[in-house]
Amino acid sequence: MMKISATGKETTVIEFSKEELEACRLTYENISRDVIKSRTAIYTIITETAKLSGDEKIIDENTLIDILPDGEGGCVIILSNTRKRCDEKERAVF
Repeated sequence: MMKISATGKETTVIEFSKEELEACRLTYENISRDVIKSRTAIYTIITETAKLSGDEKIIDENTLIDILPDGEGGCVIILSNTRKRCDEKERAVF
């Protein structure tokens, strides 16, 4: 079962095992935002995390999603709310 932890009000960490990725027909290597199948699977994982954590607003337009390998075939998904990190004066616009 995926492990969910919060490292603060701005960040949620989801640990997803190799077996859990395989159940979604994914591997760390084929996760890409350019592939609809993997985007859909990651969105489903995040939605389920929101339900399990009781925080339905775990992700919005200000959320940065980082996906990193865990070294054992799984991955770690880090959700960081960028709006809560800085106010409008500190935010850089490109």
